[in-house]
Amino acid sequence: MKFEPRDRFLICSDGLVDGLWDRRIEETLRSPRPGEELAQLLIEESVENSGRDNTTAIVVEILSAAPPAP
Repeated sequence: MKFEPRDRFLICSDGLVDGLWDRRIEETLRSPRPGEELAQLLIEESVENSGRDNTTAIVVEILSAAPPAP
């Protein structure tokens, strides 16, 4: 998988996607806020909308690209 600095990856449980539309998740991840804030915001919004399942989210931010393999 290729990635670049400032790319973000969301690792989450099904509880998060049950409470939010994909578009809303994408909009949130494009925000300039820190990843930790975004994960908390997504969890709170999902629980508020659905609240039917356990909800977990981790936002991984790429800070720098790894050098190419030799």
